[in-house]
Amino acid sequence: MVLLFYAAATMAVYWPVFLRSGDAVFATGLANIKSDVNMILWILSWVAHALATAPSAILDGNALYPAPYSLAHSEHLIGLQPFFAPLYYATGNPVAAMQGTLFLIATTCGAAMYALLRSWGVPRLAALLAGLIYAFFPGRYFGVHEPHHTATHYLPLVLLFLDRTLSEARRGAAVAFGVVLLLQLLCSFYLAFVTLTVVGVYGAMVCLCRPVAPRGIARATMAGAVAGALLGLVALPYYRLASTGILPEHPRGVLIWASADPLRSYLYPPIAVREWGWSLIGLQFYLGVLPLVLALAALLPGRWGGGFRWRVALPILAAAAACWSFSMGPGRVAESWSGWTPYAIAQAWIPGFAVMRVPGRFAHGVLLGVAALAGLGAGRLLQVGRERGLSMRVAVLATVLVTVVTAADFGIMRYRPDVRPMLTGNAIPPVYRALAGTPPGAVLEIPADARSNFLQGIHESEYAYYSTYHWKPLLNGYTGYWPPTYAAVMRLARALPDPDATRILTRIAGLRFVVVHTALLPVQLRPRWLQPAGMRLVARYGSDALWETNPPWTADRLDAFLHPSAAATVLGNPTAAVAAGDRRARVEIIAVRGSGQKNRIVPGQRLAVELRVANRSRSTWPALSTRGGGLVGWLAHWDAEEDSETAAIEIEPLPYDLAAGASLRVTVAVAAPAQPGHHELEIGVGQAGEWFEGTASVAVDVEARHAGKLPKWKKRKKRKKRKKRKKRKLGLLEMRRKEYTP
Repeated sequence: MVLLFYAAATMAVYWPVFLRSGDAVFATGLANIKSDVNMILWILSWVAHALATAPSAILDGNALYPAPYSLAHSEHLIGLQPFFAPLYYATGNPVAAMQGTLFLIATTCGAAMYALLRSWGVPRLAALLAGLIYAFFPGRYFGVHEPHHTATHYLPLVLLFLDRTLSEARRGAAVAFGVVLLLQLLCSFYLAFVTLTVVGVYGAMVCLCRPVAPRGIARATMAGAVAGALLGLVALPYYRLASTGILPEHPRGVLIWASADPLRSYLYPPIAVREWGWSLIGLQFYLGVLPLVLALAALLPGRWGGGFRWRVALPILAAAAACWSFSMGPGRVAESWSGWTPYAIAQAWIPGFAVMRVPGRFAHGVLLGVAALAGLGAGRLLQVGRERGLSMRVAVLATVLVTVVTAADFGIMRYRPDVRPMLTGNAIPPVYRALAGTPPGAVLEIPADARSNFLQGIHESEYAYYSTYHWKPLLNGYTGYWPPTYAAVMRLARALPDPDATRILTRIAGLRFVVVHTALLPVQLRPRWLQPAGMRLVARYGSDALWETNPPWTADRLDAFLHPSAAATVLGNPTAAVAAGDRRARVEIIAVRGSGQKNRIVPGQRLAVELRVANRSRSTWPALSTRGGGLVGWLAHWDAEEDSETAAIEIEPLPYDLAAGASLRVTVAVAAPAQPGHHELEIGVGQAGEWFEGTASVAVDVEARHAGKLPKWKKRKKRKKRKKRKKRKLGLLEMRRKEYTP
């Protein structure tokens, strides 16, 4: 009955989103979040597919091929498979399975909190209220499409079975504690650190505040150690990537909050986010007025429950306080003691802790504590009211009133979620159904390179999603951190249909099929794909064309590509410096494409420059390697009419080693200057920052950015920012502003 209650509440809160669970996902106006949703779809589907076919290769996803541990460049979400995998196996529809998983997460969040509070002896009405608060906090309500930091549905059960193990020392309770702890740890690495913080602090405080059995401590420790060891097996590839610098550390963290002071995000209501423009929607962790009042009621001294209430409240309060401290990030609690804050100490001593980008996600541990304390406070008030003759009918009405007011305070009644359609089943583009029936071989989709702009990132995430219908190795992909092989593969992809680039891609990655989305290509590039050299047409499906390399080459340089040498490129050419007297090139600018008219862009946007370069040296230019150092690449600088020459920008290495006398044609992206005006772009090639002889230049007009028509809340925000002190521009806020720029 409790599960049905929270299932009905979830359906009512998200109405009518889950009515379209089979062909739509949660919508958001942010480009990177849209890409994240597609990526989560791919991750969940791949893990379910790997569990049924090759469990040992669960982190070797088919996208971002041929990078090893491609899934380890983002989250693995293994802990969500008890929900996702059965739905996926039953329907074959990843969208329906993910939407069903999100529905079950919200439902079980409420039911698990209810179970925890009932185990503490809290009345049913108060436990139901606490479950609703925990399930629909704004941090989860607005971020339900991001389960890698909102899927904390196991966490109350972890505390429940930890309590039973410590107090009763039963073997069954210890096993249950270890199982739910492992599942919560495997939901994501963000949530793994949150869970370890909550469990460690809570368990220690329980041992101090309550009578516990020594055998219970031993069994809880054993269960936790086993769960931690199993987590370590999954974390080992992450640790390897972090130790080599592929997963970078964030010593200061990335604080995505409502303001410079993270504490305010706990107190900013959603109306401040939407109407007053104080923050970016979906990233606040508002606690609510009534939940805080009820939590305070649980902590105030007085009648009912006395010592027992404190023995229950103090451990969960300490766990929430620890998570609050971590959510401040390094040096945010006290700047003068930044090296000694809990977060900074954890960064220094816990492996992998410094890789986390957003310390604020520890706020989910705070939400857990506030919801549990609110349930305790509500139970205390109900008990006091019952002693004074409060009828059950009045208690129910009061609970309903608190629920309605809290829902309004959380923004649930004012801001309704939306959906965006997703193609599934037979509705997916026919080229992917055709790929499912082709012989084995790696696939590349054009246009490529998610790093070039947000729009291409969305396309790359869609490529990964559609790969769930054919499961072939995919050279494209979208992730949180790019593997070194991805940059080299994308440089070659942008050089296609150059026959040398095609041949090299087959040698280093086993490329066999190329899907060209003609409608997504710039008009100037479409004629190059009418009959590309070195490929044969398999079929055309509307604006999509499926090509096969002819003949299909073998991947004889795959091992050299994955384990590059410092002295030579993947193709075996030495990476030694080109002789000073032999550094000659010929560079031609074929076309320049901006965001508006030809050669006209706005500050900060990328300019696509199509080039042809010829090697006029007497030696081969080294370029194809993932190690860097000693490679020949593109150099550019902007030279304004009235300003001095700016520093040279090293863009990237050439797509592949260029032999003496050979030439290639490729498109590179150059960021526009920050200042509008008439600029001169000079571009050429060089090695170790040294220019080669022979460059090309083009005049570019950088136009001022126009504000366009903004919504009312955005206008109020701009007026307020002009009057007040702060003019910070966080990356995500700037991205939000671009959505309203024509």
